[in-house]
Amino acid sequence: RSDAGAGHPLGLFDAKPVRAPWMLIALREAKLFAGKDETDITKTRNYHRLVTDTDRAGGRTKEQRKTNKPQWDGLSTLAGDHNPWCAAFVNYCLKEAGYPTASKFESSFGFSEDKMRFKKIDKPVYGAIRFTKRDGGGHVCFVYGEIESKLVVLGGNQNDQIMFEHPPSSI
Repeated sequence: RSDAGAGHPLGLFDAKPVRAPWMLIALREAKLFAGKDETDITKTRNYHRLVTDTDRAGGRTKEQRKTNKPQWDGLSTLAGDHNPWCAAFVNYCLKEAGYPTASKFESSFGFSEDKMRFKKIDKPVYGAIRFTKRDGGGHVCFVYGEIESKLVVLGGNQNDQIMFEHPPSSI
């Protein structure tokens, strides 16, 4: 209402703003694939190929420097320890919600290295992207909340599934 109390509207706003709209995508995928591992998920979703510039096969080819042979820019499957897909999952959720993805869609390190699109924050909030280094690589997922002052995260390739986790602080 205006200062005069006349009841004239001063501005319009959405009464239910959506925080972190990419979380709606992540939650949808978690429900869709609840309890299924990467062997089952990859039969209908390949997040690697869903975040690339797609043709009908879901990816594009690029020339390999050493062999000069074309190769898909997205891995052909999620299954297997040699096929990390946490970053592809996070990028897929961002892309589906209409937000920019990391420039290195296949690498969890892309989120920490891409300073133009992603900024480090001091305190985790709902929907924030959590990147952590670990022996042999990194991991990326979304912050969902806290239990007993410890984060609850939602991500892909967590125990070979899309799931919520209450990771130890060292992950």
